[in-house]
Amino acid sequence: MAAATGDRAGRSERDAAVRRRVAESLNRPQGPLRPLPALVLLGARGSGKSTLTAHLRGWAQRVPLAALDLEPISERGGTRIDVLTELAFQLSAHRDELPTLSFPALGSLLAAVGTAVDARSRERAVREMAEALRQGRAREHSYEELFDLADTAAQAAGLPGWTSAVVPLVQGGLRSWRGLRLRRRLAETSAAGPGRGATADFLVGVNRLYHGYPAQREEAERVLLDAFLADLRGAYASAHADRKRTTNCLALLDNADSAVGESFLHLLLDARERARRPDPLLVVATARRRPEALVRAETGSGRRPDYRESWHGSGDFTPQAAGPLRAGRLRDLDRREVEEQAAAALDRLPVDSVLPAADNSVQWLGWIVHEITRGHPAGTAQVLDVLRRMPADLPWDQRVRQCLAPVDGSVLPAPEVSAAPALLEWLLRDCSTQLTRVLPRAAAALTLGRAETCDALWEGQESVLREFVNLSADDLRTVQEPDEDLPALPA
Repeated sequence: MAAATGDRAGRSERDAAVRRRVAESLNRPQGPLRPLPALVLLGARGSGKSTLTAHLRGWAQRVPLAALDLEPISERGGTRIDVLTELAFQLSAHRDELPTLSFPALGSLLAAVGTAVDARSRERAVREMAEALRQGRAREHSYEELFDLADTAAQAAGLPGWTSAVVPLVQGGLRSWRGLRLRRRLAETSAAGPGRGATADFLVGVNRLYHGYPAQREEAERVLLDAFLADLRGAYASAHADRKRTTNCLALLDNADSAVGESFLHLLLDARERARRPDPLLVVATARRRPEALVRAETGSGRRPDYRESWHGSGDFTPQAAGPLRAGRLRDLDRREVEEQAAAALDRLPVDSVLPAADNSVQWLGWIVHEITRGHPAGTAQVLDVLRRMPADLPWDQRVRQCLAPVDGSVLPAPEVSAAPALLEWLLRDCSTQLTRVLPRAAAALTLGRAETCDALWEGQESVLREFVNLSADDLRTVQEPDEDLPALPA
């Protein structure tokens, strides 16, 4: 389904409005850094989140950029340190005409958590850490040694196979380990005072925290993210940077409501709250449901914004404020946007294909597809694609009827004839098999509320009824009826 919408990403007025909003936040006036609230784009399956993220990734190639899909990282058991390391690696990539970003503090800490030290004696551990740093600095031009050290750090941090991401960070860290500027933590973890001994002692403390109990590891992870943000602030702090760095950094986090995405958002927001200092990282995250960080921000403010109000008659996108976050729901396509897609579909027809029997074939096709899909982005793309690929001599009224051929449960229509199977599979992917079977009968009711109160529909299936009630109450998975303020399913 994503492939069906991918070639239209960025072309709709909706996507252009989101892009303008991101561009405004990316632009960096000279002078001190300004706070950059994380932006959360909400939308159900098929609303175009991933394709919009991919479009923004291609559009933002001339700014420091990192783009991650957090769902596969979460599915393979990845951690928020995986996310942090990959963000730093991508942001530090060389880009023409842009000053290169480096992460010396983070690199030193990643090396520290992977250095084996004596756990029985802190004094001996400090000496071993200092020796490891000294040897690392002496051999900073030896790629083989750096590779071994980075591999050790990656494995200890739970990042197998990510050595290529860690190497440049560790390399930068070993070259400038004296530049570590976390003085408050140094004072707390060492009585030796600032300098080489204090630095080694501090790094030993991080090492022990990282390999300690879960609560201790969380503290070490907080230190790592503090270092990441401190490196970013440092890169923008000099007068030279003020002239050269005309944009902020962009981090695109797709599927931020995955387990690792939720965890990383908490880590980031917590670090920003503790620091109380702005940083140059603009985070744009997408989610199928409200992430826990957003729910907490709503709870703290005492109100839950209506994220559909992010859209105004002027077409501008103005996300709603929720604590340290800004959030908005990706709206469905309007009639004009569907007509634009209809025009593109008709332009791609074979030369011998018949056109709709209407005075204005584009308006007719746009109107009927919008009535069918209510502007659902993936649904619109799928219906137009199926209509376009039907036999060239088939009249369009017959195409429409075949395109919506029902699924009878025994014989599925061929995908090139009906859009129904692919659409249903996509839209109902998050539903249980039991609810999927019941939904066709539930759709016969005038409203979702009436379906909910139909005892004959749910008898003996209390768990399925609860799932249906939750689905009906989720404003990200339902649409509003055009003439009534009532929720409806999008298919």
